[in-house]
Amino acid sequence: MHVESFNPAVSHHRREHAPQRRYLPSDVTIKTMYDDFIDKNKIKCSYEVYRTVVKEMKISFTKLGNEECEKCTEFRCSKSPHRSG
Repeated sequence: MHVESFNPAVSHHRREHAPQRRYLPSDVTIKTMYDDFIDKNKIKCSYEVYRTVVKEMKISFTKLGNEECEKCTEFRCSKSPHRSG
């Protein structure tokens, strides 16, 4: 589906509270996604229908920042070749 082409991602930091929700960067909007969809597909689809589909897919828009949770960071650091011990 077109929405997937924007690569919505799971947030490590928000997974506990919203396990089914995926996120797109805040600089992406439903309007720009919709315009891209219409341009590429040349089919009739209202903005409201497109917006509803995005909502049903549990896609949100936010600035996520560092997306590594503490456990991932610890694991990555424990694999460092410079770690002593």
